[in-house]
Amino acid sequence: LTEGALTPGYASLEMLQGQTALPVDDVYSLACMFYEMIRGRHPYVGEDGLPMPADVAKAKGAKLENING
Repeated sequence: LTEGALTPGYASLEMLQGQTALPVDDVYSLACMFYEMIRGRHPYVGEDGLPMPADVAKAKGAKLENING
């Protein structure tokens, strides 16, 4: 990236793959933050308890848990 630093757990798959940053990448980051605000945790949590980057989540086939009212 030439734009600056990123936080892997909140970066889109495309950004982690080195593609050009687009506004939709900000939407992904914002969606992760909203999910965390509502659920109290990041959408994808690794075995170490830390947010899992999108590329790792995809490789592991991670799924979002169902949210029941």
